[in-house]
Amino acid sequence: NTCNYPSDLPTAWSKTGVVTWKHIPENLGQRALCQDYTGDGVGDCGITGLASYLNGPIADKISAAENAILLEFSGWAGQDNYSGFTLNGLAGAPVTTGTLAGNVYVDRSAYDPETCMSEVFFPDSDISNGHLSSGPNGMPLAFGLAVEGFTMVFPLKDCVIKADVVAGSSGVTATNGIFSGILLKKDWTAMIDRYEVECIKDPVPPEYADVCSYLGAMRSAESMMFDLYRNPDGTYIPNDDDHPANASSWCLQFTMAEANIVGYQP
Repeated sequence: NTCNYPSDLPTAWSKTGVVTWKHIPENLGQRALCQDYTGDGVGDCGITGLASYLNGPIADKISAAENAILLEFSGWAGQDNYSGFTLNGLAGAPVTTGTLAGNVYVDRSAYDPETCMSEVFFPDSDISNGHLSSGPNGMPLAFGLAVEGFTMVFPLKDCVIKADVVAGSSGVTATNGIFSGILLKKDWTAMIDRYEVECIKDPVPPEYADVCSYLGAMRSAESMMFDLYRNPDGTYIPNDDDHPANASSWCLQFTMAEANIVGYQP
């Protein structure tokens, strides 16, 4: 599926929601809706120990409302039950900085230049009695997390999105939203090693200056982040002495307000 980029990019969009709140669960109660990767009846979140450190910056970035995280529900007209559709994850910006809900622009970089399709998408998504269920997604998803002005991009696998959704006249609202994914230890280690190569340079490249002061903290975060063992067949169990943790379960709670995509970011 080739495309003539950017002239073949979409010029019309389906009903869309914009993320207005996201939050790493801080306790077992908040983790209840997280994806249960191990099947033990408890939602998994290996980054709960980092919540007190990360939730402040996450909230600040949302309240600044300079950027918009969007979910587009392809073809959905608002019915209670709708199956087999594609949920597109898009990035953009509000038309009015500081106001997330309402009119938004989408960033052209949210689309793959080879296919003109969204870089992040969940095929075979399902809405049943107003409850959205998407994933687990086979392809890794590049998940950006801003830490002290530096955005780190983590490759997350087996991503899942769940929420209670309502279609309005100009978009989609969501409550009880959950985004879950898995960071493999080998991917984390490769990323940290890549940063360390840059951080020992003299002078340190300016684009890495912010992250270099956090490398020590990131190394020490390993001990609390990695909570699961990924079996060779791709299933997960809680880590133990015989199965040392090689995967970290991530979970973010979110809500959405109605968003209306009016075009591409100027």
